[in-house]
Amino acid sequence: MRITDTMLMNNMLLSSMRNRQALDKLQQQYHTLKKIQVPSDNPIVAARALRFRTNVSEIEQYKVNVKDGISWMSVSEQAMYNTREILDDIRERCVQGASGNLEIEDQKAIASEIKQLRQQLTLEANVNYAGRYVFSGYKTDEKYIFDKDQPDLKYEITETFTGEDIKAVDVDLETQVYRYRLGYKGILSDVDKLQYTDSNNPPSLTVVNITVHDGTFYTLDENNNPHEVQYFTEGKVYISKETGELFFNNKDVEKIKEISFTYEKEGFESGDINPMHIYDCKKYTKTSDGNWNDVSDNEYQSVDENLDYSISIGNKMSINTLGKDFLTPDLLRDIDELIDDIENYDPEVIDKKPHAISLTQRFNAMLGKMDQHLAIVSKEHSDIGSRMKRLELTENRLSEDKINFQELMSENEDVDLTEIVMLLNNQELVYQASLMASAKILQPSLVNFIQ
Repeated sequence: MRITDTMLMNNMLLSSMRNRQALDKLQQQYHTLKKIQVPSDNPIVAARALRFRTNVSEIEQYKVNVKDGISWMSVSEQAMYNTREILDDIRERCVQGASGNLEIEDQKAIASEIKQLRQQLTLEANVNYAGRYVFSGYKTDEKYIFDKDQPDLKYEITETFTGEDIKAVDVDLETQVYRYRLGYKGILSDVDKLQYTDSNNPPSLTVVNITVHDGTFYTLDENNNPHEVQYFTEGKVYISKETGELFFNNKDVEKIKEISFTYEKEGFESGDINPMHIYDCKKYTKTSDGNWNDVSDNEYQSVDENLDYSISIGNKMSINTLGKDFLTPDLLRDIDELIDDIENYDPEVIDKKPHAISLTQRFNAMLGKMDQHLAIVSKEHSDIGSRMKRLELTENRLSEDKINFQELMSENEDVDLTEIVMLLNNQELVYQASLMASAKILQPSLVNFIQ
């Protein structure tokens, strides 16, 4: 086969270009320290790189979620710890009161101290993290407890309860009644707002409005004239709007499985729980002309509003604690009732009523209630502590996972610097040698041969 100068020239240029391309590729790897520059260089390496980078990015986001969750829960945990301390202090005051022989000044001092502790509960209930109230569920822009009077606010509230929620309460040493205590005092209600939601054989109850004074119950006729009630009649439920209490006959209680009661509460005091966090309710505000106006998106449902954070692939954790789970209406109303009992206690009146419950006995009863409330708070406190521990362990594992994936990503993408330097030097020698060979091959020509 005849070899022409053109063929030699083309072969020389092709070989030089290939050597130069190889040198350029090694130089790019040397400068970037990456095996590939574009996916077409090695599709397998590129696909693995995308997966590893995605994993690292996900882990970084999970770490952010975990840190934010730990911070949120730390604020909640401190507030819950403070709440336990407050309740312990109230219990200690009850121990003092249960010792008996309190002077009037001592009673006033205890009532004043409990009032201050009650106000501190409001501050703990409304603690916030980065401007979000931690015990308010999804509605983090709304305080759990009103810290100011709200005279221009009204709610229509529906409370659902069972027969087990109706508790026996001692009126005096010889009289016991069955009571369900609503979340608020000073309510408005209609007689058709009592409805059964789950009962096979519900009692047919007639609603009767009553008032309570000094442990005595009075019905009110159409002219609001009081008539003393000797006992609660079967088939009737008695409503005290002033105290926000429902009273039942014990035989009716046995038939009740689940019952709901709807009422209106107009105007709220500082220390009242915001109904939207606990009950099915509807919100109204007062307009400038004195009428009540529906608020947009004003209906709220009583659901467990857990803030779930993704902390790993397919793994979520609730980072919040709901105020209604430990700062319950029963807890706050028990404290308020104790304050009222202390402030309204009159030894002369008690002496005239031999069957009346003394203040010492009320302190003793409150001790049992406080123990129950403290058990609930301790349970929630323990729960948040265990969740925080889990988040801390998750954070450690995510840090280890990030290191592992970064190592895998480096092995997949990064070049061995020692190896690439050696290959680069070898390729430079090959390229220089090809240039020298080409120069020698192209020197002879027909003119040189004739000479």
